[in-house]
Amino acid sequence: MSKIICIDAGHGGRDPGAVGNGLKEADLTSCIAQGVAQRLEAYACEVHMVPRTEDLAERAAYANSHRANLFLSIHVNAGGGTGFESYTYLTTGVETKETQTVIHNAVMGYMQKFNMPDRGQKATNFQVLRETAMPAVLLECLFIDRQEDAKLLKSPVFLDGLANEVAYGVVQALGLQKVSVDDPKPDPCANCQRISDLIIENTKLHDENMRTKQLIKEVKILLNNI
Repeated sequence: MSKIICIDAGHGGRDPGAVGNGLKEADLTSCIAQGVAQRLEAYACEVHMVPRTEDLAERAAYANSHRANLFLSIHVNAGGGTGFESYTYLTTGVETKETQTVIHNAVMGYMQKFNMPDRGQKATNFQVLRETAMPAVLLECLFIDRQEDAKLLKSPVFLDGLANEVAYGVVQALGLQKVSVDDPKPDPCANCQRISDLIIENTKLHDENMRTKQLIKEVKILLNNI
């Protein structure tokens, strides 16, 4: 029997979530969630996108009504910090904790390539975690109000890689199998290293370009003063 996964893109509708550096949390979570869902299409599972109602109880009820095997809520953090963290409910069981660990480690394997710190696996009294009747994990993916974090969040390539890793964690945590051995779609994480290297290379090129522009500006100032 295939597993049922409910993916909750945090905020949305009239609620933009956290904002900063020209970004909106709701836009980012939608992008990541859709990327995760697309990658899970190649596996024996049933994926449902949770309606973006402002009533969090309705989001939890949606997952409960579908008797999901996993509720995955995706968010972007704010408040002056940096890095990645994940949450489960305060009194959650062993299965949920194990699921959190697998997904958390998959994402951190990606984040570490960009020197993003691990803020840890935590437990809290979030409503969507408290009221769901299945293993539920909430991800906080970097800080929208920190310039260095936002620089990555503005990169479609980075977000694609992040979705890739979240999907990989879900596949590992739930033991999902490919729909067919002949399925031409690649496994999650197959191109993770290539994606990471491209982002790092592009970031270096951007920094070098900025330094060159600054140098040209300084030379022009010197020439004008001669």
